[in-house]
Amino acid sequence: MPSAGTVLRWVLDDTNGFRTRYRTVRDIGCELLADQVIVIADDSRNDWIMRRRKDGRAVAVVDHENIHRARLRCDTRQWRATKMRPAAFGDKPAVQARHQDDATDALAAVMKAIDGWSRGLPSADPPPLQLPSSKDDSDEPE
Repeated sequence: MPSAGTVLRWVLDDTNGFRTRYRTVRDIGCELLADQVIVIADDSRNDWIMRRRKDGRAVAVVDHENIHRARLRCDTRQWRATKMRPAAFGDKPAVQARHQDDATDALAAVMKAIDGWSRGLPSADPPPLQLPSSKDDSDEPE
């Protein structure tokens, strides 16, 4: 088997199209991690253990250590999957592209609105500035 360094060099150099195949295999690995989470969460075989009471009776008690270990195994696999494929397994949906489109659309609208304002030679008499009028702003005496 090649060393990890050799494999990573093949990925970086894209030797014989290796990068695409490597990415595909890593994506499959993430799917397998997600499947393992379900299997671990559904496995309750060792959640209960038998203990003897002082009077000699055997009773089933919850094995919190096993449950915590299963939770850790699930959380670790989920964390790894979110780091490898955040778009598919991350907590936040991928909305960056939509925001980028909104910003582009807003910029295009502004550019269209100001189109022609600064083209050509300035006129000798620019049009008067139109300010909104307000009845309360009047300085005229009553």
